[in-house]
Amino acid sequence: MKSRLIRGFMVVFALLVVGCAPGTASGPTSQSGAPAQTVTQPTIVFAARGEPSTLAPQGFGFGATTGNFRAGAMFNAGLSLKDEHDQPQPYLAESLPQLNTGSWTVTPDGKMTTTFKLRPNLTWHDGQPLTADDFVFAYQVYSKPDLGVSGTTPTKQIEGIRAPDPLTVVINWRQLYADAVVENGGYYPMPRHILEQAVSSQDPAAFQGHSFWLQDYVAAGPFKETEYVPGDHIDTAAFAGYALGRPKIDKIRIVFISDPQAGVAQLLSGNVHFSDSFVINPTDGINLEQQWADNKAGEILWSPTDPREALVQWRPEYA
Repeated sequence: MKSRLIRGFMVVFALLVVGCAPGTASGPTSQSGAPAQTVTQPTIVFAARGEPSTLAPQGFGFGATTGNFRAGAMFNAGLSLKDEHDQPQPYLAESLPQLNTGSWTVTPDGKMTTTFKLRPNLTWHDGQPLTADDFVFAYQVYSKPDLGVSGTTPTKQIEGIRAPDPLTVVINWRQLYADAVVENGGYYPMPRHILEQAVSSQDPAAFQGHSFWLQDYVAAGPFKETEYVPGDHIDTAAFAGYALGRPKIDKIRIVFISDPQAGVAQLLSGNVHFSDSFVINPTDGINLEQQWADNKAGEILWSPTDPREALVQWRPEYA
């Protein structure tokens, strides 16, 4: 299998989530009537820089993530997502609210309301139903000032969330907010059946340190956590109940690599198949590209991360 170093977060997950062939499956029967041989898909190994303190989406978890762990899209799903063209698409919702319709209204006082209809039969990784009440519960948790995330976007723009029925999420906005249906503007649910008792009985420090946020994490994204080994790796498996259909990759192992030299060695050995950005430095990327030029054992994809600009002063009195 080729190793591939990816310089750029969005490219990584376009490849990991949808870019591989179908996983373990029984093929059609042979002419003799015997079942065809089962093909077992290998575990894809993904390198991340640093170990996370939470698997929740950025701004929706607690604690400071170490290193540059950015694999949250593997585990989580919200009301909407951005496609490969950076355009919003429905995710857990069947469709996105449209401005100037009943699904997205603006009032003269500068407030808004967006209404999302959920896809039917959504479930969490543990098989429990995911309903509109889980979005209401999520806002109740995130908006608690003593938990420290009430001032993050989009929670601070939201006035309240309600659930008229199990498949309808109504978000009331305290102000105009153009990204109300984009990514985190579409909001993420939280499993009420797991955390309701903890949030009501534990103090903020204990709740933020709850095992749920890392070793016992449950969400609704394409992959579910199956094992967490501190300091080493997280194992994941394809989620059969995923809203967009079962992922074509069966298993992904996320290994934590903070040393660029170790990252290079793992890529060259083939022990790591994909690498997140910043695991190795640009010089190592150039060297790997040169080594792989002939044998095609791997591929480097470059994605600029830091813009540079020159501002020219044309007024002669200030030149």
